[in-house]
Amino acid sequence: MLWPTVPTFAGQEAAVTPPGQRELTCALDRLAALLGAGDGDPAGVDEVAELSRRVREDVLRVVVAGEAKRGKSTLINALLARAVLPTGVVPLTAVPTTLSYGESEAVEVRYTDGRDAVLGLDALPELVTEAGNPANRGGVAAVTVRLPAPLLAGGMELVDTPGTGSVYVHNTTAAAGALERMDAAVFVLTVDPPISETERVFLRRVRDESVALFCVLNKVDYLTPAEQGQALEFTCRVVAEELGQDRAVWPVSARAALAGRLSGNRPEVAASGLPAFEDAFTGYLHAHRATDLARSVSGRAARLARGVAEEAAATLAALELSVAELEDRLAEFRDRLVAVEQERRDSAALARAEISRLLSETNAQAAALPGQAGPAVVQRALTGLDRGAAPLAAAERAGLQQAAAEIRQVVEDWRERRGAELEAAIAALDDRLARRLDEQVAAVRRAARELFAVGLGELATTERLVASTRFHYAFGTDPGQVEALAAAVRTRLPGGLGRRRVERYVAERTTELLDQQTGRARADFQDRLTETLRHLARQLDQRFTAGAGRIGAAVERAALLRAG
Repeated sequence: MLWPTVPTFAGQEAAVTPPGQRELTCALDRLAALLGAGDGDPAGVDEVAELSRRVREDVLRVVVAGEAKRGKSTLINALLARAVLPTGVVPLTAVPTTLSYGESEAVEVRYTDGRDAVLGLDALPELVTEAGNPANRGGVAAVTVRLPAPLLAGGMELVDTPGTGSVYVHNTTAAAGALERMDAAVFVLTVDPPISETERVFLRRVRDESVALFCVLNKVDYLTPAEQGQALEFTCRVVAEELGQDRAVWPVSARAALAGRLSGNRPEVAASGLPAFEDAFTGYLHAHRATDLARSVSGRAARLARGVAEEAAATLAALELSVAELEDRLAEFRDRLVAVEQERRDSAALARAEISRLLSETNAQAAALPGQAGPAVVQRALTGLDRGAAPLAAAERAGLQQAAAEIRQVVEDWRERRGAELEAAIAALDDRLARRLDEQVAAVRRAARELFAVGLGELATTERLVASTRFHYAFGTDPGQVEALAAAVRTRLPGGLGRRRVERYVAERTTELLDQQTGRARADFQDRLTETLRHLARQLDQRFTAGAGRIGAAVERAALLRAG
């Protein structure tokens, strides 16, 4: 099967016949009014407004998801037969980008401060890429690219997402946020590297939050035909294990398909594998788009409605008690709620302490590394210099090349060891915090059921607080123009003087480069750990609010009403 026969959204089956557009629109209007009543739920109101837009415009929202550098943007460009989205050899997409049908080309931008702008396609790299808009410093809230593309004309919009697990944690956060507003998904994997453990976890989440899921195995042109078959068989097996059912996996070379379409080379496009996936994808859209849109919107609206219903039930149940009974039960419930709030604060403090410890350990290791490895690295660099041919400039280059290779190996070995240690430590911390908080939230919900006879359902087991913690850094040894000039002078000194100067320079430069590269790796660890801490704090607050905070607010509201 290429798509599920029943939606996997929220683990529930939808009605056999989805509601009609008018019925669904009316239900969403009523839900928006409920979410906006009283203190209101601004995030919920915004989500319902987005659902209403998709129903009103009859547009299925398809998210293209996957880890960083899997070729998501290139795949979308190939489907559109245009190089619309920026692509590159480093993690590039920083802001989710929606591609939607329009009679003329335009880039519609909404900023976090409420401003709107309409720009040309040439502005896209400055808005949505990590290079043009690092860490979204430009405050871009949403970007929609309007194109007169046939693929988009039939009631479907594509969303290009930042890759998860990249050097930038905020990219993972943005990608996760995009999943909360999708209907269907195209999950992109590659042959090199093959599907990872973090991808398996991410794949399950995409499956759970979408009503249709396609899996694409990209970059098959990197392998021989025999290797392609092995990679496809392995990926199909892993995907089936994770999803609990056989699933078609489409092998493609998005790069070759795009190049072929841009140049008009039809055989190259045919050999890329893209047409087979494209036929299945457009066939699904033709047959199931309207039905799956209703199923997806209904499922997401039902989740929001359940939250509203739980709050209303808590309020009504509390109002049925006498003032004395309410005060007694409210006091006990508040004690439970205080315990959860304290657990949230304790968890945040524990996260800060653990991240601080990991930072201190990392800094200590980084400070010690040059002293531990430096003498041997310098000696091997000088050996490389001795092997270099005359004149001295060639010998110096040989020594520096040897130094760069040695330093890369030393720093990479340390980075991999330390990265694995940090990932394991953060995973353990994540599990500990999530378990503790979930236990306290469950206790609050049990208390609400017992004290106020509120029919609350059990919370489903949630995903990790931190989706991915893989670490990366960039290795660079560019000497710059000033150093190049100094080298020209140094390598022209006569006899032994020039030789000694070169040896001293290679030794000093090797030590500097080792310090520099160690510092780069350490800086990446520091940035990632700091951002991981911020992400943990946000997730703890969100999980508390979703599980216990709203119920507590409803009970307190009932107490005020009852007292009145």
